[in-house]
Amino acid sequence: MIISTENMKNDNEYFESSPIYFLTGNLELSKFFSILCGTQVAFGTYIEKELKDFIVEKSKDVSYCNFYQYKNIKKGIFINKDKPKIAKKIPDLIILNSDKKIITNAEIPADIQGNKKIKKELKKTFPEYKIENILVSLFKPQGNGNIDVWKKFGANVIYGETFLKNYFNLNFIDFENRLNKNREINNKIVLKLINNVKNITQNKILNKDFLNKISTPLTKLGV
Repeated sequence: MIISTENMKNDNEYFESSPIYFLTGNLELSKFFSILCGTQVAFGTYIEKELKDFIVEKSKDVSYCNFYQYKNIKKGIFINKDKPKIAKKIPDLIILNSDKKIITNAEIPADIQGNKKIKKELKKTFPEYKIENILVSLFKPQGNGNIDVWKKFGANVIYGETFLKNYFNLNFIDFENRLNKNREINNKIVLKLINNVKNITQNKILNKDFLNKISTPLTKLGV
């Protein structure tokens, strides 16, 4: 994934509604944080697609298939290419192992209650299958944090390394390397943005542009 700077095309008013702008009056800094925040939001969708593509490309036994076709499958292992709505929820990854008669609903954190509803609906739709529910935490956290909370709610939490190894016999390091392939490009993008913010901010401080500046009204921030 390459960090997108498409946000920069928005009108200045878009960035002036940011809490960062309210605290600093610094438009360039507000743009910089908007890009980083947008990247974090987009990363969830990106990593889910990358995980699925990685599994299908590297595992000789697994293929893509749309969920509505699962009922007709008699042999093989498949993961959903589409984003079906099940029990009014959209699951991340549904693994169909028709040989072992097991369907695994793998949620990449975290909608625990939604995960349970999906499992209940899958049991109705596929009564001949054993239905498993797992919550995949791709990267091990530095502390317990949400993991303990998820477990208290009955979630069967599996880390990414274990998930790829046990379900597909794949190496998690290979998946990490796939995600890291654009690091140099991304660092160059971030460095350019940082330098831009630094140069403009220094000039504005020298010109005392931030002194007595009228701040963004709180109503713009939704307060």
